Amino acid sequence: MIGPFDARTGESVEGLTLSMPLETQIIEPLMSLSHLIFGAPNFRTALLSMGCWIFAAVLITAIKKSRGRKWFRRYFGSLLISVVAVWLLLLYTLFMMVHHIPGWTLESEDQSSAIVDFQSHTESSPDGIVSILRNLEWHKAVGFDIAAITEHWRINTKLDDLLQDNSSTLPAIIIGVEVDNQYHNYLLGLGLNPQKQIPISRGRDTREFVNIIHNTHQGAVVAMTYDLDKDHVDKLVAAGVDAIEVVNSGHPYVYADTRRKVLDVSQKYGLPLVGSTDWHGWTGFTRVWTLFQHKDLPSVSRKDRGRFVVNELRNKNRDAFTPIISGAVGGDSLTREIFTPFYEWVRYGMELSSQRLLFWWIWSAIFMLLFIKWRGVLAHGIVYGVPITLSAGIAFRAYELSQRAKLTPEGFFIRELPSQLYIAVALTFVGLFFIYMLNRKKSE
Repeated sequence: MIGPFDARTGESVEGLTLSMPLETQIIEPLMSLSHLIFGAPNFRTALLSMGCWIFAAVLITAIKKSRGRKWFRRYFGSLLISVVAVWLLLLYTLFMMVHHIPGWTLESEDQSSAIVDFQSHTESSPDGIVSILRNLEWHKAVGFDIAAITEHWRINTKLDDLLQDNSSTLPAIIIGVEVDNQYHNYLLGLGLNPQKQIPISRGRDTREFVNIIHNTHQGAVVAMTYDLDKDHVDKLVAAGVDAIEVVNSGHPYVYADTRRKVLDVSQKYGLPLVGSTDWHGWTGFTRVWTLFQHKDLPSVSRKDRGRFVVNELRNKNRDAFTPIISGAVGGDSLTREIFTPFYEWVRYGMELSSQRLLFWWIWSAIFMLLFIKWRGVLAHGIVYGVPITLSAGIAFRAYELSQRAKLTPEGFFIRELPSQLYIAVALTFVGLFFIYMLNRKKSE
């Protein structure tokens, strides 16, 4: 159920293993909700659906349990409790998004292979929130041997020294850039020379961009499927793109007819299909990798591996690249999106290993004992302790980001995000105060 699968065909891929770090398995019950959300085919619609179901379930339950009270207190109190429940879901999701608790790691048994990410970002992108070092550390933790850093509309000149380092144990680097084109979708330029900046303009002509990447940088161009219309696929191929990104962990949804068209042109023209994390520093999860296989790879030095992979893209060596996914990623049925909590709980249960299930039993036994002996204390601990703990974690991360922002003035999110995180923490304590006052009145 979990894979790994070939993103093109959905078939299992031999010689690859998905594993999860022990520290993540130990806190399995606490991580389960994040597995439900970020393990869904589209985590954005999954979060929306889950929030709606929680709101409705809590509202109905609260109204039923408050029979006999005055109508205003009954309905207003129930509505407030429902809003707080949804807010807790959002607070939990926000905590998981700004902290990098590792999820699945992909490992290959083939010595002539490498796990590649063709798109990621740092705090030098407007919406990136991690440093270059943290970016590479995360890539190593989830199984990547080679990582492309593709800032929005600019080349990160800070990467040059790391590119030349042949002794580092961190993933090898591909220097790249992400731009939009005249079709309002996106292109990746890979294998770039940081000493040669690209004149960037919004809505860039695809053929012009391809010529610059090919002739000035001897690099390769990958077309993204995010927001890509099927009628533009042939135009991108005609403009000379070297490969197409068929799956993206950050933007998982692809139009069904676009996906079919991409698979067709890949087969027809021999274009490689790849996958990318599009990691900006949000969450520690990815569900997308690209397996690169070549018999000459073991003899290539670390600093030259990125260039070697880019050259194979230029050569359109389609068979060397296999986009890999865990679970299902991308487009999904409306029924599954509406009934996300039910579908994803079943999917999550089928993915559980015996070791992860063991930690569920251990934590369940602990909570059962606490419930029997200290029921009131446990209830207050959940109502107040959980949001306070999440808020403390978010506030700590906000402080870290505010310190980083002083060193990276060009990053928009890293400058603006800390204040937004502090607002979320403040709203949480306002909500807790209202809950405390309601409970106090109830006890009177």
